[in-house]
Amino acid sequence: MRSLLLSLSSLLILSACATSGGAGGGGAKTGGGAKTGGGKAMAQTPADVATMTNVEKIMHLQGGKAGPALALLKKQPASYTPEQIEMMKSAAKYVVAIGARLEDAMFEKKFDGGFKMFATQLKSEGTKLGGAAAGGKAEEITTALKGLAATCKGCHAKYQKH
Repeated sequence: MRSLLLSLSSLLILSACATSGGAGGGGAKTGGGAKTGGGKAMAQTPADVATMTNVEKIMHLQGGKAGPALALLKKQPASYTPEQIEMMKSAAKYVVAIGARLEDAMFEKKFDGGFKMFATQLKSEGTKLGGAAAGGKAEEITTALKGLAATCKGCHAKYQKH
């Protein structure tokens, strides 16, 4: 449990960095997609993720979209509000799109097959989160969030720059 909370703390830091526009001047804006320093939208919709070519920017978008959902794990509520469920449904769509894009991350030529495995797992966990959020059952949502957090933690342990 402690390692899960530490992982969530890392994700929250990434999310805060992405939301505030840190780490390179651009970040994920929860209302309008990722923005570059110049204000040009990079991903207004999950479908736009397919056009992104910078893994760091993709990961900042991930933090901005999935971070708030993962932050709910700290509270482990008995139920989620309709607003939280809608936020998780939206986050899940981005997570699936990001996983699909990262499966093809060889465009940066610095990742191995292990990275693709994590990307595939990310896509799967995003699908699970979307299904759980659609069902609205807190226990299933929490399980899906834990699976997503574990995938993020595993990938970050191997690939994130420290």
